[in-house]
Amino acid sequence: MLKNLSVLLSFFLSVNCLSADMTGSTPYVFESGLTALPSSVETTLEEISIAVSFTVTRVGTFLDPVSVDVGKDASLAGTSVNLVSNGWSTKLFISKLNRSEKTLVKTFTLPFSLSVGKTYEFIVTKDVRTLKISVSNGRRVFTDDSLSYPTPFFGLLWGKPFVKHSGDSVKLIDYKLYSGTAKPDPLMAVWGDSFIEGSSLNSASDRYIAKVQSELGHSEVAIMGRGGESSSSVQNRFRSEVAWLSGARYAYIALGANDTYFPEWKANISSMIAAVKRNGMIPILATLAPRADRMDFIRDANAWIRTAKATGLVKHVVDLASIVSTSNGEWRQGMDLPDHVHPTRQAHQLIFQEFKRVVPDLF
Repeated sequence: MLKNLSVLLSFFLSVNCLSADMTGSTPYVFESGLTALPSSVETTLEEISIAVSFTVTRVGTFLDPVSVDVGKDASLAGTSVNLVSNGWSTKLFISKLNRSEKTLVKTFTLPFSLSVGKTYEFIVTKDVRTLKISVSNGRRVFTDDSLSYPTPFFGLLWGKPFVKHSGDSVKLIDYKLYSGTAKPDPLMAVWGDSFIEGSSLNSASDRYIAKVQSELGHSEVAIMGRGGESSSSVQNRFRSEVAWLSGARYAYIALGANDTYFPEWKANISSMIAAVKRNGMIPILATLAPRADRMDFIRDANAWIRTAKATGLVKHVVDLASIVSTSNGEWRQGMDLPDHVHPTRQAHQLIFQEFKRVVPDLF
């Protein structure tokens, strides 16, 4: 374990190359260097790390502590991991960010203090549903991976990465946003909402897209799902993510459950299809499950999606709607959760089987 941790941290110490991460593969760096801060990137890519190295220029006090805050800021599910040293002790304060609210979830005391002139590495990683933290002073390493969904809930580390610090008492040396599992040319890149994120399920592995990932290989499917995402809100992150994964063979777009206006949704999805095609990806769409408060939109969207395959605009359509609902647009028995919006574990299994049937060239 210590060997793996030292390998992960050592990439900070190399100027010209990146060493292997905890998976044994080379980390895929999306942005790096202090000039990248403040970051303008927004992403929901699973298994992503925010890393910073720094030195301190003075000893903190109770009234004026030294502080470095690393995390991702988002409207509903942001995360803050704040490293604070007051001269007597060094603590980590982990908080959930919800709009303007900051709720403290857990506190850790580090086994070492921050010393003037010494270099520290501070890494915050979101591994699907687990928050992983690592702080090193070069000789000793503090790690924790005890914070997992659903208690407390950290979402999938939505939003823009941030690094904040206490003025001139901290000197930043380097910054990186990277993934230990992603690569620029996976078999498939996936964009979606809560059906893809799977926040309504007890286990992330029960998601149909996780089953696809398990069968194709973990690094071969880049999953980017966010509960509540619409075809409009996804645009904030889509531009960055499609550039990072421009070598993907397929692009799976499963969005619409949170849309209501057909012309806007159609324009957004058409734009996304054009963008992935420009990057040489083969687009795959998914039809939409029933949602009682917007069935006119759902019917229009599903008709357009099916026509998109018939006309050759997309090569494949995963007809999710036909799996979970009747021809009248009602959920089939056992397919929906009590909210009548999200599919059950059983439904995800059937959608996975349908995915394999309609996209055989992937498997």
